[in-house]
Amino acid sequence: GGIGEDSDGVRVAAEGRASRFRRICVYCGSAKGRKASYQDAAVDLGKEMVERGIDLVYGGGSIGLMGLVSHAVHAGGRHVIGIIPRSLMPREVTGDPVGEVRAVSGMHERKAEMARFADAFIALPGGYGTLEELLEVITWAQLGIHKKPMWLLINFTLMATNYCKDFNQRSYQHHFEGMRSAFPT
Repeated sequence: GGIGEDSDGVRVAAEGRASRFRRICVYCGSAKGRKASYQDAAVDLGKEMVERGIDLVYGGGSIGLMGLVSHAVHAGGRHVIGIIPRSLMPREVTGDPVGEVRAVSGMHERKAEMARFADAFIALPGGYGTLEELLEVITWAQLGIHKKPMWLLINFTLMATNYCKDFNQRSYQHHFEGMRSAFPT
C-alpha cells in the first residue's frame, strides 16, 4: 500500500493508519538485551512504523535492537537513515549496512544529526548510551530547543534498577575513589 496525505497534511497509509510524523528517531541498544520481549518490541515497532508510513532515524548499527528495528523498517520498504560515528563502525556495523548510513565525526554530531532528521523520538531498552541520548533530547525539550514528542517504550524503573546493578557489578566506583584521593578533604 502507498502513502498519501489528507487535506490537513497528515500522512495516511493505504490501510488507513495515519501518522503526522515522517521520520521517528529510535534510541535503543546495540545488544539484543536480556529479554526476548525487548527483541519483539524492536521488531514490532519497526513493523508499526512501516504500517504508518514512517521512516526511521537511528544510531546506524546493524546489530542488537538497532539491527532488528532497522531491518524491520527497511524490509517493509521504508527509508532508514543510520547515523554513526566512524569510530563505532567496526564494532556496530557487521555485514551489509541497513539503508542509508551516514558516518559522522563523533557522538555529539551523531545526536545533533539524529535530532535534526527526526520529527519525534522513541526509546527502546538499551545501555548507558541509550539513556544518555534520551536524557539529552528530554533536556533539549525542557530548554525549548525542540518541541518534538518523545515516548519511552521501556520500563524505566526496571531500566534504572539494572543500571544501578550494572554500576555495582562493574565496580565503576574505582573512578570515584580515584577522584577522592585526587581531591583530599
